[in-house]
Amino acid sequence: MMKYGQQLEDIFSRRMTTLVGFTLTFSSFGIDQIIVEIFVAKLESYAIRIVESKAREKVGRVLMNMNDTFETMFSCDSDSMPRL
Repeated sequence: MMKYGQQLEDIFSRRMTTLVGFTLTFSSFGIDQIIVEIFVAKLESYAIRIVESKAREKVGRVLMNMNDTFETMFSCDSDSMPRL
């Protein structure tokens, strides 16, 4: 299984590759450079928001797993009797 950081890097890398392709495509149409830069800035912020939302999603899962593990490990005493 991939590490969470590697997955996020892959997502960000794919978004940035798309961004480079987008920039090259717009440049081939002869559109004004300022307009292209505005679009690129918007796409960059969109890519960052996607990566941040994926990171929050992964962190939520990790926290739930940690909570479940903690409850499982410490819900019983050394004699396997449930704690109240």
